[in-house]
Amino acid sequence: MTELLAVQAARPSTLPLIVSGATSAPGLTAQRRLPAVGGFAAEATPESLASRWQATRTGLSKGKIWLDAVRKPTLDQSVPLIGAPAAWSAGFDGAGVTVAVLDTGIDASHPDLTGRISARQNFTEGEEDDRDLVGHGTHVASTIAGSGAASGGKYKGVAPGAALLDGKVCVEGGCLESWIVAGMQWAAESGADVVNMSLGGTNTPDVDPVEQAVNDLTAQHGTLFVIAAGNSGADETVSSPATAEAALAVAAFTKSDELAEFSSRGPSADGWAVKPEIAAPGQDIVAARSKDGFLGTPGELYMPLSGTSMATPHVAGAAALLTQVHPQWTPAQRKAALMAAAKPVSGIGVFAQGAGRVDVARAITQQVTTSPASVTFGLQEWPHDDDEVRTSTITYQNGGSAAVTLQLALTTAAPAGIFSLSADTVTVPAGGQASVTLTADTRQGGELTGGLGGQVTATATGVSVQTPFGVVREELKHPVKVTATERDGDPAENAFTVILRKDGYQEWLAFGASNDLRLPPGEYFAFSWVDEVGDGSFATTQIMYPKLTVSGPATVSFAAKGAGGFDVTIPDKEATALLTGYDVFYDEGDFGVGVGIGGGSFDSMFAKLIGPKPASGLSSQLYGTLARVDEEGNPAKAPHVYNLGWYSPDSMLSGVVKHLRQSDFASVKAAHAAHVKGSNGVRMNFLAPPDSSGGWAVGWPVPLPFTRTDYYAGNVPWQVEVMEEVPAEGEDWPITISDTAGVTTYRAGRTYQEQWNKGVFGPSVAPFFPGDMPALREGDIMYLSPGLLGDGQGRAGFGSITAGHGALYRDGVLVAESTDAPYVFAEGVAAGKAKFRFDAGLERDTRLTTKLTGSWTFRSGATEEMTSLPLTAVSFAPKLDDHNVGKAGGLGVYPVTVTQTEGSGRVTKLAVQVSYDDGKTWKKAPLLRFGGEWILAVVHPKAGGFVSLKASGADSHGNTFDQTVIRAYELR
Repeated sequence: MTELLAVQAARPSTLPLIVSGATSAPGLTAQRRLPAVGGFAAEATPESLASRWQATRTGLSKGKIWLDAVRKPTLDQSVPLIGAPAAWSAGFDGAGVTVAVLDTGIDASHPDLTGRISARQNFTEGEEDDRDLVGHGTHVASTIAGSGAASGGKYKGVAPGAALLDGKVCVEGGCLESWIVAGMQWAAESGADVVNMSLGGTNTPDVDPVEQAVNDLTAQHGTLFVIAAGNSGADETVSSPATAEAALAVAAFTKSDELAEFSSRGPSADGWAVKPEIAAPGQDIVAARSKDGFLGTPGELYMPLSGTSMATPHVAGAAALLTQVHPQWTPAQRKAALMAAAKPVSGIGVFAQGAGRVDVARAITQQVTTSPASVTFGLQEWPHDDDEVRTSTITYQNGGSAAVTLQLALTTAAPAGIFSLSADTVTVPAGGQASVTLTADTRQGGELTGGLGGQVTATATGVSVQTPFGVVREELKHPVKVTATERDGDPAENAFTVILRKDGYQEWLAFGASNDLRLPPGEYFAFSWVDEVGDGSFATTQIMYPKLTVSGPATVSFAAKGAGGFDVTIPDKEATALLTGYDVFYDEGDFGVGVGIGGGSFDSMFAKLIGPKPASGLSSQLYGTLARVDEEGNPAKAPHVYNLGWYSPDSMLSGVVKHLRQSDFASVKAAHAAHVKGSNGVRMNFLAPPDSSGGWAVGWPVPLPFTRTDYYAGNVPWQVEVMEEVPAEGEDWPITISDTAGVTTYRAGRTYQEQWNKGVFGPSVAPFFPGDMPALREGDIMYLSPGLLGDGQGRAGFGSITAGHGALYRDGVLVAESTDAPYVFAEGVAAGKAKFRFDAGLERDTRLTTKLTGSWTFRSGATEEMTSLPLTAVSFAPKLDDHNVGKAGGLGVYPVTVTQTEGSGRVTKLAVQVSYDDGKTWKKAPLLRFGGEWILAVVHPKAGGFVSLKASGADSHGNTFDQTVIRAYELR
């Protein structure tokens, strides 16, 4: 069965397809994948649906794991910031301690991780390959225990002496709860002292199976679970299982001890606890890159990532060092010691940082800890005149040989009178303990609502102990009953409802047929997925309520009865629906959200709009891909592929009936050439109407070269992407070449011809996706990342490289540089207008385009809004066969395509040189211009070999460009 790759969707375990998500505009997007051919989502429980909603809503993850995006390059180190070098100097590097990494796998061949893994096991299904095909797990593992061998020790992990257990519980599409729990069980039973879990999903009011496993395994095996708090960047969004009582939940700071904007904040809605409990650096963290992962730039050994996923291994490594110092300590003691020694940062609330940023240097030496590690006073419901005064006892333990007198103080932004201590000092005897009482009186505070708290700080000479505390003073809320019914009117036991506050994106979740919620007055957006499962059938109704107003007690009914379906047929009765999708987008001022469903057939989806109809801002799209498949469900030999799409810019499509005839389709005959011997090609068609927030596409690998006819219906724009994958021995996707065309509308009744994946593969400054800017400036920030492996027609492209470099100069002075990839990110660029030069280059271990360099000059000054920088690139399209080989002998005459970014001037100068000895010598090549088109003439030696090309020129604004492609094409 054909191998599959999933991006932005939970991965089907048996569907022989590639499912990919297109680029999305800013805002929120929830997209639900239904069972398709072969089925998926064996665990489609309400809780797992909630996890998928949060994953897509944050835009940072897939399934239940945060696959944090590659961000700007940085050379700053993060490990020294938490005090790890001091622990190493004291003789503690984690030796004898075992840390389990439950993630996407670990690249054991990376120099930093060679010999670090003592055991490994794969708990996933559908991806039996043990390799880290994402790169997330490898990055996490090296932050914990990497040796830093590939960087001369620079990017050493926190506990480089620790042993690692590699538990693969996540695939490219996410993680199922059963995989996670199985991995946790294995790790604990295998003797892991610490378990790192940089993953999570939406927290529910009840204790879910993963939270329960954290608590049970901690008690049974003495294992400390260190878990990422989440990347939602809003209050009450700490994810499960970080919300488990026994877990140590981790927030993300920048390297300058500021709260990362994406870091989830508490309190936890299932107990109003102080979560997260500790923080660590999590933004722009450089760590090892998996050679098999899609994150990062191919060929790089390191990459920067951001997320609470990156903060968590810093704390897990710190826990390993502390375990080495105190191997007899319980998980609760280690958690308490790390929190007690943390450094709280002024101006950051307790529900965002807990005890503060981890300080392992203090944790391994400090003798005083507290119990409990944090104090939770819970929720005080509105109104507050009669609130119960609550107290908690904080007990200090002294493991030292001398008594310690602690000075006690409250660090809190709450008004005076809400929190108080029973004493200002407390003396803790050697080897003993002493207590103090903390009181929360929420009758005080007037109109103040929300999470209130801070830290009790106990200090003495060489001692500083933190105990975070918090209470939630509820705002005015109204009781709201949420009900859901199926299309026949029966209670919907399989309903999942999201109510999203438009001011701040705060969310409430409801499961099943009836829920009682408490919502503050305000404006909301809501939707419900009502599932109906029958004998061999599965359908979902998506009910949208875009303008929900709560001003008092209310009942909100999500009734699927009367929902409109989608009756769509095509002329080919033997074709199977490989992918169908239905998305609704809503924009209202600064608020934007998208919600979608998808599956294997149009008749499995229904839609309904309830509540007041918005006057504007509501749009929707319906799309699908169909083709004939063989007995195994494999469409690889399908002679025709049908692509259907409809878009409504001002309404919600529902009750659509489309019985299409062949005349309703445009016909596109597309030839796909081979670039590498033995490769496969994958063509994906994305619906791309203007102002939509992306969509989904499906594709499958077919041996290259091949020709295929695609039919398009709907007269809507499409974005086509073609990838070339090269399966090496024992590997699946080591190299890909991708050419992404601009948006095209194929008109019904017309016939089109297309050519894909033909060279020369070289620079293009066309956008990868509609609306992208390959080079931009905003204020004092500049980012340049043009496609350097576009095709001969000027389409944008990218691919694997073995080496890369990028550098930006301002008036001849270097301002930013990347030593491993052909792009630059520059901050703090001086505002005054100046002349800039951007140099980029790459090398590849391939037959064609083995080496490429480019250099651009332009003038730029600071801009208030994001502005495109003016770049020009030249693409060449010689006559090549379907293996990208030209005919030796004679004269090659072929077109030259110029691509330019916005703001560039008309090309006024252009010169081309040719080399037949890989750039050792160059000769000028004749270049003719007919109207607005350029034509190049190149002598093709009878002996064959490789042709290299160099182009240089300028535009009417004085911007220049210079590019060189070694081994641009081959002659035989």
